[in-house]
Amino acid sequence: MLAQEASQPAVRGNQLAYRSWRADNRGLISMKIGANEQWRFVTFFEAASPIFSPDGQFFIFHSRQGGETPALYRTFGENHEVMRHDSFPIQGNSPALTPDENIIYRSCTGGSCGLFLTSLDGGFLQQLTTHANDTAPVASPDGEKIAFTSNRSGNWDVYALDKNGQDVRQLTQYAGNDGLPTWSPDGQTIAYVSDHDGTWAVWAMTSTGDNQQLLFDLQGSIDGKVQIDLNNSLGWLEERIVWIP
Repeated sequence: MLAQEASQPAVRGNQLAYRSWRADNRGLISMKIGANEQWRFVTFFEAASPIFSPDGQFFIFHSRQGGETPALYRTFGENHEVMRHDSFPIQGNSPALTPDENIIYRSCTGGSCGLFLTSLDGGFLQQLTTHANDTAPVASPDGEKIAFTSNRSGNWDVYALDKNGQDVRQLTQYAGNDGLPTWSPDGQTIAYVSDHDGTWAVWAMTSTGDNQQLLFDLQGSIDGKVQIDLNNSLGWLEERIVWIP
């Protein structure tokens, strides 16, 4: 056990960041794995999905603190500000970093929804997909592929596409829910969660979707609904798993 009443982990070296649901310690937390010292760097209940900056000097996350529509934020020491593109807030959720230090995330902007790519300073913006329910993106270690979750075929499954948004491929085709992919450090394997056998479990497959196999049961639901705060817990699609190198 690394942290109780916690979800949406991110890891950089021996540092762990996560969303805390503890009634007396709500917000986003950073800690050294194996140590007791913690730093609550964001106290807003609406803040979610933290990730480390490439140099580990700040965090990026999404939050609904400004309204129902989520936006991307970054920290500046103990403060944080919304990220902007052309002076407008960058709306979106579920951010992840690419190896070349860009951010991929889900968004609905200007009437168009899908996965987007932006630079750390918000100066560059590119739309990668155009399906409203593409979400939970994560880049491969070499940056050439992006795995993500989508119900574009009528069921939640894991997909992958090239870094430029081309060659979308469906990797899972079960009747249940499959999603929240994460890459192995060598980029050869994708782990993901699934309930297609009736219970939530972590599965693994090759980066092309072959050799799908059960790794372990999760011994409970990851539906993302936290009873102490149903307004800010929005389901399993905003959760996250990570593969620690």
